[in-house]
Amino acid sequence: PRPLNIFVNVALIFTVLMHGMQLALLKSTLPKDGPQMTTAEKVRIFLFGVFELLVWQKKFKVKK
Repeated sequence: PRPLNIFVNVALIFTVLMHGMQLALLKSTLPKDGPQMTTAEKVRIFLFGVFELLVWQKKFKVKK
């Protein structure tokens, strides 16, 4: 395999791992009585990471 191919695969695995950890930490720290995340929001946060988290956080602050 080419070095670029190896780098892309490692970067993709790392990205999936980090986005999964980010989503798991967010879900575990949400208050039980607060607004819960929909499945679509969870998928968007998993795919787009911190950018979608910022959008979700902005919506969450507006609802408060």
